[in-house]
This record gives sequence, C-alpha cells and structure tokens, in this order.
Amino acid sequence: MDQYRFFDANAPLRPYVGAGVTYAKFYKGQSTSALSGLTGGTPSNPTTISVESKFAATVEVGATYAADEHWFVDATVAHTFLKTRATLSTGQTLDMKLDPDTFALAVGYI
Repeated sequence: MDQYRFFDANAPLRPYVGAGVTYAKFYKGQSTSALSGLTGGTPSNPTTISVESKFAATVEVGATYAADEHWFVDATVAHTFLKTRATLSTGQTLDMKLDPDTFALAVGYI
C-alpha cells in the first residue's frame, strides 16, 4: 500500500491517505442446507460452492500519533472495492459485490 503522509516527519500527528491492491483468497466455501434444498442438492449430495479469488483496489485514510519519542498510536480505515463470482456445484453462478471496510488500531514502540 502506498501512502502519502501529511505534515513534517517529526510532527506528533501525521494523517495519511493511501491506495493499493488487495488479493482476496477464499478457502473452503460452504453452502447451507437451505441453499442445497433450493438448488436441488440432497443430504447425500449437497450443493457445494466455490468463490473466485480476486485482486481488488483498496483505499485508506488514517493517522499516526506519536505520544513520545518511543510510543505511537495508529488508526486506519480502509475500503476495498471487491467484486467476485461464486459457482455452485449445480452450475449456477452468483456475482457478488463484497466491498469490505477494514478498521485497525495499533499501538507501537520504536
């Protein structure tokens, strides 16, 4: 993620904006018994689901606050623009727009 930080490097508060690329990898997609019932699956042969892993753009805004010469606090909010496709074992596909938001709060010591 590339970031642009505002203010002087020694300023106690340094807001920033950033942009980058996220790779979303989906493991072991599971369907429900309701989905199996709707799509023709049976208890012995349930409908399975696989979700395509994708690259997506991510933007962020945050700030770092230096409490003293060693301790800092960093807060970030990021948004990823993620569209992907799920494929059911029955052959049906579902296009999905997930667009997750991420919130992070970190305390660090240098």
